[in-house]
Amino acid sequence: MNKLLKRIIIAVVSLALVCGYAFGFYKLNSRFPKASITECPVGDTLNYRGADLQILSAELATVEEVRKLYPLFMSDEDPVMTPLPEDQVRVLLVSMEVSNPSDAEQVATLYTSTAVSDSWSNGIHQFLFQEINEEGASLNALLAPGETRTVLLPYIMTEQQFKANDWDNIESRPYQLILETYPEKLIMDISVSHTN
Repeated sequence: MNKLLKRIIIAVVSLALVCGYAFGFYKLNSRFPKASITECPVGDTLNYRGADLQILSAELATVEEVRKLYPLFMSDEDPVMTPLPEDQVRVLLVSMEVSNPSDAEQVATLYTSTAVSDSWSNGIHQFLFQEINEEGASLNALLAPGETRTVLLPYIMTEQQFKANDWDNIESRPYQLILETYPEKLIMDISVSHTN
């Protein structure tokens, strides 16, 4: 009888835990539903937090090509990037037009953007952003009414972040910028050109 009572108590406690977990799961998913997705095709403009964003072009640049914009990149004098073999680094350079369509000053928020390609993702390399754009360029820029600026957003890619086969075919991968993930997932498709 003692064993039967223990089994009943264990079964009741187990059932109560499973029911509690199921209720919590339901409550959480009801409170925070799945994000809606807005995808901006190549060439279209997306209004993000009041600023219009449009990707003008994108390229997978080599270390040598980036050095034309910032000569210290991946050198012994580079204060941020540790030198790696040049064939193990690429930089996704996204040229973006940012404009204020309103009649009031507007902040253009770019620091939230993440470049993604299948399972790879990376944020903007802020130091390189400062070096390759005009002085005073900001990832959180205040725009006057009607003002338009063009910025270059750099995303570092290293061979270590990819499987060998994926790195060998890096030019043929699909790329996107993710600006926000919740409650609405905002995606901008990128058409990448390469110069190899």
